[in-house]
Amino acid sequence: MVLRNIKLMILMFSLFGLSHAHAGESGARVVVDKFQAELIEVMKNGKQLGYAGRYEKLFGSVSNSHDLTKIVRIVVGKEWENLSEAQQQKLVDVFSKFSVASYAHNFKDYAGE
Repeated sequence: MVLRNIKLMILMFSLFGLSHAHAGESGARVVVDKFQAELIEVMKNGKQLGYAGRYEKLFGSVSNSHDLTKIVRIVVGKEWENLSEAQQQKLVDVFSKFSVASYAHNFKDYAGE
């Protein structure tokens, strides 16, 4: 069950839980374009920024372009309602940090992408 939830979380993460998806296709496109531009900028300066610098720069970008709360809520499923508000917030916080850390680790240089 846990492995299934982890796989689902990875799938949801890879599909970008865009927080502005309800704004329509053009609104979503703006969010994606902005995130991609910020990510490429971080990649171009990745070596100079180092991991901590990439993490810091990407935290706001990921938070603004991904509906991390929704992703976690979907992955947890019906058990979400059984968690206290503090537990829900802790889970979202940990997943948010994990998500940003994944980007900071995996997008550290630029080769003309």
